[in-house]
Amino acid sequence: MPNFNEQDQSIKEFEVEKAYLQFIFPFTLKEECSDSLSQLLQQQGYDFFTLDNSHLQDKYYGDHHTVSHYRMERIFLPNIEPIIFPSDSTKKEGFRRFSKAFNQEFFLKGKYLQTIFQLLSIDIIICPFQIGMMNIRVELPDNMSYSEVIEFTDLFRVMEPLIEEDSDIQIGTKNQSYKMIKSFIFESLCPFMKNFLDEKIRTLLILEAYHSI
Repeated sequence: MPNFNEQDQSIKEFEVEKAYLQFIFPFTLKEECSDSLSQLLQQQGYDFFTLDNSHLQDKYYGDHHTVSHYRMERIFLPNIEPIIFPSDSTKKEGFRRFSKAFNQEFFLKGKYLQTIFQLLSIDIIICPFQIGMMNIRVELPDNMSYSEVIEFTDLFRVMEPLIEEDSDIQIGTKNQSYKMIKSFIFESLCPFMKNFLDEKIRTLLILEAYHSI
């Protein structure tokens, strides 16, 4: 019978060679403001995303990463594609995506983690029925431990802290930092968005943040 007490109990933590994260935050818009927001986004340097603009394929996803518009076009049935990828920014029945490359370095500090990260790009998607989504793409430093990647995810996805553990964070640059992810997004990255959000139910939706690795 093997002697388990004599076996090596050390555990080597898994390292993540490359970590690319996406954080999706839903929000609600004020009535009859989607067209104004659409125009302002383009003034702020956001591209209206269409599948026929093939030059956008490698603009938002980090170095050496391309998302093929040709393949995306063939995923959806013909009656679904005009809704998911409308060809005109004025089509309110579709999911109008506006994207902007940032490629800027920031830091995030929490109780158990301190790291820099690269904010690659942001999508702002205007949906029907006064609903919108913000998609933030992030690249982490190479060879972080798996637990560090998970910790970063847990910190970044919390827009407003609900428990004490989530309240001890700083995010931003050495010149300007914030204590909430919500403040970082709506005061540093997209300050113009505040004028378009429905304050009555914004708090209820904005806490429902989703993430993917």
